[in-house]
Amino acid sequence: MRVTQALFKGTLSELTKNEFLMLIKTLDTVTLNEEKSILDCLIDVNLAQSKREAREFVKNNAVSLNDVKINDIELMVSKTLAIHDKYIVLRRGKKKYAILAFN
Repeated sequence: MRVTQALFKGTLSELTKNEFLMLIKTLDTVTLNEEKSILDCLIDVNLAQSKREAREFVKNNAVSLNDVKINDIELMVSKTLAIHDKYIVLRRGKKKYAILAFN
């Protein structure tokens, strides 16, 4: 219940590591070993079909990273942005979510 509420209320930073493990079981998840561009991340987790489409989503403020709107198409997603030094939740629009997990 807390996981569902966190997704819809935008309180992901309050989730525990175990609750993130529950999220991983239900959302598309990609494991990252190093930093990667936001555009490539959106494609990797199937929130965009191409870099052109990913750029449009970012420019139109349709992308959130850990509940923070992203509008920088040059953003590099790194472990420093992760919750619990491991998880980043990407959201496109209101209902499409995915997780990036760092090793």
